[in-house]
Amino acid sequence: MYTRRTMSQPLWQALEPIPELDEISDTLYYKNFTTMEERGALYSRALELGFLDSPRVYTVDQISYVPRRADVSVASDLAQGVSSTALWPSTLRRGDEIGGTVKIGNQQVLVEPWNPVGGSNWTFDQLPMRATFDRGFMSNPFTGNYMPHRIEKIDVTVVEGLPVSKAPESDWVTLNFTEGVLVPGDEEAGILVPGDAWLYWDGSLQRMVTVDEIYPEGLVAPRHTVITYRDDIFENVPWHDGSLYTIGDMLLPYILDWDRGFPESEVYDPAAETSTKSAMKNARGWRIISEDPFVYEVWSESWYIDAEQNLGDMFAVFYNYGAQPWHTLVLGMMAEQNGELAFTASKANALDVEWLGYNMGPSLPILDKYLDQAIETNFLPYADFLGQYMSEEEISTRYANAKAWYQDKGHFWIGNGPMYLEAVYPVEKQVHLKRFEQYSEPADKWSMFDKPRIAEAEISGASRVRAGDEISFLVDISFEGEVYPTEFIQEVKYIVLDASGNVAYSGQAHAVGEGQFEIALTGEDTKQLPIGSNKLEAIVLPTLVAAATFSAHTFVTLP
Repeated sequence: MYTRRTMSQPLWQALEPIPELDEISDTLYYKNFTTMEERGALYSRALELGFLDSPRVYTVDQISYVPRRADVSVASDLAQGVSSTALWPSTLRRGDEIGGTVKIGNQQVLVEPWNPVGGSNWTFDQLPMRATFDRGFMSNPFTGNYMPHRIEKIDVTVVEGLPVSKAPESDWVTLNFTEGVLVPGDEEAGILVPGDAWLYWDGSLQRMVTVDEIYPEGLVAPRHTVITYRDDIFENVPWHDGSLYTIGDMLLPYILDWDRGFPESEVYDPAAETSTKSAMKNARGWRIISEDPFVYEVWSESWYIDAEQNLGDMFAVFYNYGAQPWHTLVLGMMAEQNGELAFTASKANALDVEWLGYNMGPSLPILDKYLDQAIETNFLPYADFLGQYMSEEEISTRYANAKAWYQDKGHFWIGNGPMYLEAVYPVEKQVHLKRFEQYSEPADKWSMFDKPRIAEAEISGASRVRAGDEISFLVDISFEGEVYPTEFIQEVKYIVLDASGNVAYSGQAHAVGEGQFEIALTGEDTKQLPIGSNKLEAIVLPTLVAAATFSAHTFVTLP
């Protein structure tokens, strides 16, 4: 909300942040710190500067709700609701019914054009959009941590000393620590990056540049990850138009994402230049280990406390705004190169052209025109590079599939998720989503996320104690009347507030049974309490949800 790097819309591109705040934002984004203390200091300073540089003043902190029928269940993000989780289309159910129709009401939809590069970011549009495309990983809607989906496993190596750990249940993650090495020009030791690794796509040269070219004396990074995808992604992941997912669906979006930030590129967008320069400075390289199954390794300046999040997802490069197959992305590129459409609102305003929408509106006949041109020439952008990975047959088949889709559905929003866009009604502000029957994943794959397991806690124990006597309390933890398994309880903490409301002491409870914890106060503890009423508060921290549960118990200290 404070820098130009976050969004391409004019509202963000008009920002002129305080230089120090901009630098801190970049540092935090790329995790250019090594300790939690350093991270805390950066956030503290950013908070101060955020008050000085206030392009937005938040006046309402709203807690909203999403009502639903009692017989309907659906996954919902614990913090942001149904629209913010990609699991909602896979978990939507009406009782035990198979199939059927569910109508979803929203404040609005079709707010802005849909395109994966710089289209609508409105929550109202994200709800239907997220149902239509797939990902390599899924975010746990109750904890925010990552779970494997199209990804099989990741092997993460970080420099010793970084506060990175993995969850006990994450058997798909291997976490290693290593001593770093120093190279000339680097102040921090890191993992050595091979010289032949690709650093990034250079839009001025129109090719990949390697680490050796930019850093001839060597380059290191604090994190190295090997991402292995499932061996069926090129066989069992069809796009909605029938095209099978291929490596081109990874590489072309990656190239386009970089190319847009270079003034020499035919698809240059000033809105992308700032973030591209920052990405160039922080790029540490990547390379393909195996094409099928697809395995690649990446070195990064950025690292995350949760080992599960130390990855990149080539399966869905444009994660925020949806995903499109390479052959429909090409149509948007052709239209933008010829000055008829633009991927972002800011470029559309600058050129006085239509903001590109694959789902509806004046963009569609323009995209269809360029589809005909692509069919005629079997067009492949960045052919010198992408031609190594795609055959002439794939190119022609893709364009034919897109043509048949457009003639049938009347739009170009083609995804690979559990639902597809059947129809768009711009006047009525409605969209029609239907189940994609060729979607490979079982219908109950994510059924465990039908409701968050938010713990319920109750404290029992004496209501009075004499100063100097021992006393204990039991915390019983449950969910919907059933005992909460101890294995899913991270810890139970407690604090004691004395008669004046001050914190007398705090500590950790100890498990004494399934879903049951004991808080024990010694004679020395109770001796310190002034005579009068005290309040004991227990804080339960489950691992299944990122939500603490609080419970209180009052007791009196007697002389």
